[in-house]
Amino acid sequence: MHRAVFFATLAFGTAIRLAPALVVGSRGPTGLGGLFMEFSRRIAENGFRLPAWIPFYTDGGIPFAYPPLPFYVEAALVDIFGLSPFLVANLLPALMAVASLLAVRWLTIEMIAAEPTRLFILLAFAVTPGTVIGHIEAAGLSESFGLTALLVFGALLAACWSDAEMKLVRHLWIGVAWGLCVVASPGSAALSILFWLVWFAPSAVFAPAGTRMRAVIYRVIGGLVALLVSSPYWLSVMAHHGWSIFVRTIATQQQGGGLSTLWNTALLNLGFEPLAVGSTFPVVGTGLVIAGAWVAAHRRLHALWIALVLASIVPREADWLVAVPGAILMGLCLGEVVMPAVVGGLRGRAWTTRRVTALAIAVLLGLNLIINLGLALASEAWWRPSLSPDFLEATAWASRNAPEDARFITIGPDAALDPIGVAAG
Repeated sequence: MHRAVFFATLAFGTAIRLAPALVVGSRGPTGLGGLFMEFSRRIAENGFRLPAWIPFYTDGGIPFAYPPLPFYVEAALVDIFGLSPFLVANLLPALMAVASLLAVRWLTIEMIAAEPTRLFILLAFAVTPGTVIGHIEAAGLSESFGLTALLVFGALLAACWSDAEMKLVRHLWIGVAWGLCVVASPGSAALSILFWLVWFAPSAVFAPAGTRMRAVIYRVIGGLVALLVSSPYWLSVMAHHGWSIFVRTIATQQQGGGLSTLWNTALLNLGFEPLAVGSTFPVVGTGLVIAGAWVAAHRRLHALWIALVLASIVPREADWLVAVPGAILMGLCLGEVVMPAVVGGLRGRAWTTRRVTALAIAVLLGLNLIINLGLALASEAWWRPSLSPDFLEATAWASRNAPEDARFITIGPDAALDPIGVAAG
């Protein structure tokens, strides 16, 4: 039974992530992903070395300081394997979003003993809008890579936490995963660094007395591995622009995070559509997350609620980051509180009554999530290219024929779309 539910949930989550990209195909980019296509093209043209600048996007171009892993993958698929640029731009984020379903399954296996709770977490993660919207469009390339990298990082941390033998190899793999988080996206870089500094590194002091020093040394080694894995990125950026580029970037991103986000849309909405529940905030989802945080603290799964708090303070990226621990906490509450309470409250009644009632409640909660997701995906923008063929053709011509130092002035509603059209060439 559990196996069937797992595969059904995985299939459903996969279908909703792939459907928009498969419908649009290679007809054009969805969700304003042209800038990332341009990043990838510049990497390929530069012999797969990190470029110093990206022209056209602003007057004089912008310095290339963005975590580059997704763009290298995109560049390889287009330049080496010859795939359609628009097909790759649309499909690659969706495929990484599918990979996140397997990654969250791995994480729950390492953290949660009860299989029903694992399945509830997978279901909540599969249909929570915040773990889907923003990760399956062309512009969500970095977020989709960052999402999967964070979950793999978390699974390795959880495996290490439960390892009584304190194996060095686990810390080496954690270092590799951390390094990938740094080069995957700004959000995954920030949250992984915060989580390491605030929770995992200090937790070495709680190791058994005989292994405490070894735990500290192994965590330092893991950090050095992360620095090594991510070094081609940050060394190249520093060589071109100096270390201050990272400081300036952080300083300009401070509008969109902070502890107040916990009481703003990032936590209370998690990507949900308020219309689905008829109130300002989606009460069902919010209540499950808050109750899940209490359960996590009670079960000594402190990493989950700490990750939620830390995700909420990451500038600009908090809206999607909080959905990751938020969905997990939601599933934890369903599996550890809601369903046991329902089944326990029906004790003494017929087996069929207990099962049917539990199933009905699960279906109602699931429908609430699915309706929210359906409302979020109902927009026509998900199911057609963001730009018309004429616009793509015109900007592709401009890209092929314009010199590197050219300047463009676009007047009208397409002004913000220039990078996409330029990338089309």
